[in-house]
Amino acid sequence: MKRRLITAACALVALVAGAGPAAAQHPGANGEKAYGWDGSGLVAPCLSGVPMDEWTPFNIVPTGTARSAMAFSPSGRHLAISGSRAEDEGLYVVDTVNCYPPRLIGPTAEGASWSPDGKQLAVERDGDVVVVSPSTGAVLRNLTPGTADTVESNPSWSPRGGSIAYEAQDGVRTVPAAGGRPSLVARDAVDPDYSPDGTRLAWIRTSDQHITVGDTRGRDARATRISAYTFTWSPDGKSFLFVGYAGEPDCLVATTSGRITERIGGAPCGPVAWQPRR
Repeated sequence: MKRRLITAACALVALVAGAGPAAAQHPGANGEKAYGWDGSGLVAPCLSGVPMDEWTPFNIVPTGTARSAMAFSPSGRHLAISGSRAEDEGLYVVDTVNCYPPRLIGPTAEGASWSPDGKQLAVERDGDVVVVSPSTGAVLRNLTPGTADTVESNPSWSPRGGSIAYEAQDGVRTVPAAGGRPSLVARDAVDPDYSPDGTRLAWIRTSDQHITVGDTRGRDARATRISAYTFTWSPDGKSFLFVGYAGEPDCLVATTSGRITERIGGAPCGPVAWQPRR
């Protein structure tokens, strides 16, 4: 996803990294929608309405298949987002309750996803999918160590905790969250995202940009009528928040069957995230 705008005061209450993921908290109720909009900056808890010269999330204009990091923790309290604040670019974590200054934890990332217990964060770093501490940014393990000419990105952590899907050169793959051998689940596919209950996996089919939904092994895959640059499930698992592919890249909401129910923001729009509410 793509580029521009905004900041505000918001910080991170200390997070404890380390222990493996707990039982999934999804699905949840739908909270606030977060997105970047070229017309008014970033719309997100704690960050909405901040002057654009103070905060610039990456990237607001979608191009190609690149997508910036923007993801809520399972509790909805913390937001990971790639952006620029003052002179510092990178991946920030924002405490959406206390709204102190965002905390810089590492370089900008193409994709981020929280573990079900909120204690770890899967991100793209230097072309690999790694698991980091959301409080310090320290790398806990590299899940896709490879050669310098391959890029793995846009991770999605299963709400059931055991696996992480990601975008590879040949399609969407999954890998055990603790580390192990990756498996190819969908060829010619990008931008995977697990459903909130962890029973399904969705991705964008590169041939026509349609959001496609299958089981967690990529079987029984069915394309929706939604063409998207990037997307995320609603916390209740009934809708998608996505950036439209055809025409101007607006932010839209549609049911998982493809019926558009809401148009939000304007063009260009993105990245997108949807806050769970407990």
